[in-house]
Amino acid sequence: MRKLVSAVMLMSIAVVGLGSANPAGATAGTTNIDYRCVATYGEPTVEGLYTDTVRDVVRDQLDAALAANPISVNVAYSTPSNGSPGRPLKSDPSFSVNAAIPQFEIPVVPGSDVKEANLTVQPGGYGTVNMAGAGVSPAAIQQSFPVPAWSPLNLKSPPVGGVSAPVTISGSATPSALGTINYQPGPVRLVASVYLRVNILFNNNKVTQPLVLDCLPEAPVANVGPGTNVVTDPYPCRADRPAPPHGFSDVASNKFYNNSVSWLVASNITSGVAPGLFGPDKTVTRGQMAAFLWNLQCKPEATSNHTFNDVAPPAYYDTPVSWLVEAGVTGGVAPGKFGPSAKVTRGQMATFLWALAGSPAPVGSPGFVDVNPEASYATPVAWLVEAGVTGGTSATTFSPSAPVTRGQMAVFLDQYDRNVWPPTV
Repeated sequence: MRKLVSAVMLMSIAVVGLGSANPAGATAGTTNIDYRCVATYGEPTVEGLYTDTVRDVVRDQLDAALAANPISVNVAYSTPSNGSPGRPLKSDPSFSVNAAIPQFEIPVVPGSDVKEANLTVQPGGYGTVNMAGAGVSPAAIQQSFPVPAWSPLNLKSPPVGGVSAPVTISGSATPSALGTINYQPGPVRLVASVYLRVNILFNNNKVTQPLVLDCLPEAPVANVGPGTNVVTDPYPCRADRPAPPHGFSDVASNKFYNNSVSWLVASNITSGVAPGLFGPDKTVTRGQMAAFLWNLQCKPEATSNHTFNDVAPPAYYDTPVSWLVEAGVTGGVAPGKFGPSAKVTRGQMATFLWALAGSPAPVGSPGFVDVNPEASYATPVAWLVEAGVTGGTSATTFSPSAPVTRGQMAVFLDQYDRNVWPPTV
């Protein structure tokens, strides 16, 4: 009699194997989930005098193991911590699993000797996670992910502590209201085969047994993690992506700012400099910058007026400047002066966006040879790069004194909306 390690646990782990993910702004934890599995067997490939005996014993023992005990899987999860109604989640959840491997005996024939025993996972399997709860449209969404092929796993001496495998869910829910999106484990399927080479009475027997393993979580099914909190979208004017074409004749489809300009127009952040023209190469002024940022924030009301003597109604940037000052985004260029016609440099642009985000502290330094650590824009530039809004003008330079064009500003604002979440102003 020879003791073999069951393929059951190895198969359950393979079901949730895929690539890893590390969603930003996520909450993490662990939970245990029990699965009940049923095997369906295909026609085996056999060689030897006693292969029918080996095949039948393998099936019987595997069925007995599946019926006797659930497969307990420890799941480590990481789920997004924010979402907003009507807009997709900013990142997808990720999971990894780890489980102990149970053992059972396969008494093929007294005196027999098992030479090889392994499991091969093949393409065709899948795992699922359900998204449900308040704020999900429709009421429940099941996300499926494929099971990749695995190299043969040795069933005679597997790791005693279990096997870990990461998984990321492809796609995410779109919240429709306030609430919490919960993640629950769903059905899993594995397509695999077990190979045995057994010596019985000096006869070498080989059996390759194909099988499909279908598993369901035991009721009641616990939520995986605290789920995703759905918050009110503070900026409903910002459009979803991809945005419809902008229609400007001076913005070609192959330009790096093309899609960003489309998003700005769809979000009512700008309508161009003239009918059919965006002016992508024109330099952005401080007055225009104020209007861009005010429109980006969906035109919030200011409760007080600015005191700049160079900004007055009916200038289009008058109200935006009042709000920017009230929000603490800018204080002007000098006492009583805003400088609305002055050109905006990349260093100033970094400071505007950094202040708009609530002046967050970056992790490191700017890392650019042309950004003095003592400069007023050093911290904003470091944060801008870490947030993914820009990567500089080269690997080592940021060009803080270079003027910002309207095409570049379109990209900056587009990337700000994509990467700075949740907003703080």
